Amino acid sequence: MTEALAWGGGVRLQLDDGTNRTVDHVVLGTGYRIDVNSVSVLAPELRREIAQHEGYPDLNSMMECKVPGLHFVGAAAALSFGVDMWFVHGARRAAEHVSRVLSRRHFWQPAIAARHTPLSHRDQHANHPAG
Repeated sequence: MTEALAWGGGVRLQLDDGTNRTVDHVVLGTGYRIDVNSVSVLAPELRREIAQHEGYPDLNSMMECKVPGLHFVGAAAALSFGVDMWFVHGARRAAEHVSRVLSRRHFWQPAIAARHTPLSHRDQHANHPAG
């Protein structure tokens, strides 16, 4: 992308191949250091509740942090779910994973969900030898 302009109710993009596209939203990912504390859209008191390791949120097997219902995907999930989360090809895996989790939760009874304490992705791999 070489240029982005507000256009009607969306954004007009000029791509590096010379073509233009008009879209509703743009999500731009760039290489950066992960730091949950710098995510200003999350209230400071909410950020303090998120268990972290070197700025990455500590996620369970449902890509969810300690705060129930708050899921992280993309680069923020890389420490728990692997380096492919940094790349576009990891987006499908993350989307499918969180979609399954959320669709299952819809059918869970609150008492069952409260007792459910899955292991983090790292903990699961630590308990199983490679092979």
